[in-house]
Amino acid sequence: MRQIKNVLILVDQPKNPEFNNPAKYNIDGVVNFYVTTLDLDNSTLVNIGAWMIIPDDEINSYADKSHTVATASDILSRTKKPILLYMHGVACNRILPVGTYTVARKNFLVIAVDYRGFGDSGPNVELSESGVVNDNVQLYKWVRAKTENPIYVWGHSLGTALSTHTLYEVALTERNLAIQGNVTYHQFPPVGYKHVGITKDPKIPEIIL
Repeated sequence: MRQIKNVLILVDQPKNPEFNNPAKYNIDGVVNFYVTTLDLDNSTLVNIGAWMIIPDDEINSYADKSHTVATASDILSRTKKPILLYMHGVACNRILPVGTYTVARKNFLVIAVDYRGFGDSGPNVELSESGVVNDNVQLYKWVRAKTENPIYVWGHSLGTALSTHTLYEVALTERNLAIQGNVTYHQFPPVGYKHVGITKDPKIPEIIL
């Protein structure tokens, strides 16, 4: 557990995670990689950990599945599938939602991110909503720079608030960086936020299910 402003929350389930060993968690075709973001002070670098879950019907298309950002970049630039950015809930790291990835990878290339302070992401910086959103916006831009495929965002629990806030910031600053849709599951909305300039593709339920 980690204490933040007198609030205790679980941030690391499962315990003692082995991010470079996805087979331990009964999932294959996964690339563990890291994207470096620039913190709000415009000087501190933040290492953000993520899993790339290759779509079921593309697993055998890539000979190189080494755990590097170069491998992730190559796969992202070559996949024919839409992209699903997955933002998890408060009580886990990127390993726990394996069941969700198993379903989503039938139709998507999934990128599951650990927020700063979760998993092995950003241990050197403060865990705050503004910091997490700043990282997420940069991760989204990193993805968009490598593919023209449609991008969807799935937020679960805490991730619903963070995904909505992230896309709000994207809409404010980068109107040409279009998001295809935002899926929120077990919503956890922050007070005062509302969906502004963000649309949900009506095909999403069919795609997910």
